[in-house]
This record gives sequence, C-alpha cells and structure tokens, in this order.
Amino acid sequence: MRRAVVGFLSAIVLLFGFVTQFNSLATFAGFITAGVAVGLQTILLSVAAYFFIIGRYGIKVGDQITIPPVTGEVIEVGLVRFYMMELAGNEAELNPTGRVAVFSNAVLFQAGAPIYKQIPGTEYAWHELIVKPRRPHTTSRLPRRS
Repeated sequence: MRRAVVGFLSAIVLLFGFVTQFNSLATFAGFITAGVAVGLQTILLSVAAYFFIIGRYGIKVGDQITIPPVTGEVIEVGLVRFYMMELAGNEAELNPTGRVAVFSNAVLFQAGAPIYKQIPGTEYAWHELIVKPRRPHTTSRLPRRS
C-alpha cells in the first residue's frame, strides 16, 4: 500500500514539475482528447452506427441484405462490425458460397454503399409493363377557302 501511495504522489510531483500552470494542463488534455477522437474516428462512427443497426428496422441475424456488390445472410452483428454469409445465384434461388463478408457498421453512413433489406413477412414481385405510344392520327388535308 505504501508503494502505491508513494508512486501516486511521485507522479503528481513530476506532473506539476513539468506543468507550470494549471491552464496549460487543461490545454494539453484538450489536445490529447482531440487527437484520440481523430485517431478513433472510424471506430466511434461504427459504434454510433450500431445503435441505428439494432433499431426497429435494423439488421438482425438471419436477415438477407445487399450491400453492393455483395448479397448475403447476416450471421452476426457486433458493436463495430457485422458478418454475413455470401449468397450467389440467380434472383429466384440464392445459395451460400462459403465465404463470409465482414463490413464495418460505418458502412451505414457511406453514401456510395446503400444497404437493401426486404422487410420480413413481405414478398414483393417486380412486374414490368411496356406501353407502346399510340401512332398519331392522320388527318386528311382539306383545301383552304379563300
């Protein structure tokens, strides 16, 4: 116990020896905090995205999602990243490829990589209908009266 107290007091004496004013200590702590925030920017963004992902319409284990160019089934959602089993095949029948794709949760905030998810319990079918424009009616020209 005595070593811990002496070590703590020695650290305080050294700290105050290097810092002549308390204001400069606060400035130094501010710069350190800003540096850590910039260094951990991606991790902090991933943790913030986690709370959106676990929301009402978020991603859950077993959901089939598409993050271009990968389509897969979510197998785990973590605090900073999520894992999905890649699926390949045609639109009607997708089969696992055996590869696991890992994405940072921060992909949610990237503009170029939207996440597509079908809401459970709904099955939408896409039907296209081609409508050809009508040909204009031809009218006969009558001679003008003068």
